[in-house]
Amino acid sequence: AKMTFGLRLINNRTTFVFENTKEYYIDIDNIYEYKLGFEHQLKLGPAIRMGLTYKQPLFRKLGPITKFTIGSNKKINKRFNIDFALLYFYNDYNYEDIFRVNDLLSNDCTEVCENVKESNLSLSTTLKWNF
Repeated sequence: AKMTFGLRLINNRTTFVFENTKEYYIDIDNIYEYKLGFEHQLKLGPAIRMGLTYKQPLFRKLGPITKFTIGSNKKINKRFNIDFALLYFYNDYNYEDIFRVNDLLSNDCTEVCENVKESNLSLSTTLKWNF
């Protein structure tokens, strides 16, 4: 099951959004995800958006994931709009090696675990044409 609670505050040309999600599981711990977003419409130009997401890991051996997003859009004319977004996250955690070389009975993670460093940078662009 999943439960989501959100709050949106709008003040003139600025919007703040907060969202909290809880995922319920039977055999493992519940997972929380928090999202915070901001959008501001400039007087003489496009809107700018920024967001921050924090999500607990599904398995405790993995680290939590924090994502940062930024984006904007440009209205070319009444029918054509271009939108872009940038997403970045970095994760660093220890995880048991699939092909162990050291003692299999050792519980010390420094001997049997690999240090995993994950980094992701995504850029997306959307072209929208209204008919």
